[in-house]
Amino acid sequence: PKADVPLDPTEPFLTVTVGPIASGERASLIAADLTVAGFSARAQRQSGGAYIILLGPYRVSEARRAANYVRSRFGQEAPVALMPVPDVRTR
Repeated sequence: PKADVPLDPTEPFLTVTVGPIASGERASLIAADLTVAGFSARAQRQSGGAYIILLGPYRVSEARRAANYVRSRFGQEAPVALMPVPDVRTR
């Protein structure tokens, strides 16, 4: 976070999901690019054979930054979704 932007401790966390992506090679290349860019990215194969890439969890502001990076870098070829992270304190 930038020094001039105060951290909001109540800001929730989100996971960024990219995909589905049909090619495992393409998913690996995208995950590698995101990792080099400083994001925590991991590719996972889904039951239907397609792949998704998971980033985070990040606070909402950082998750939006990650989603914007994906869209600017890879266009609409790989759909991006922001998913809430379950609050483990309520379990």
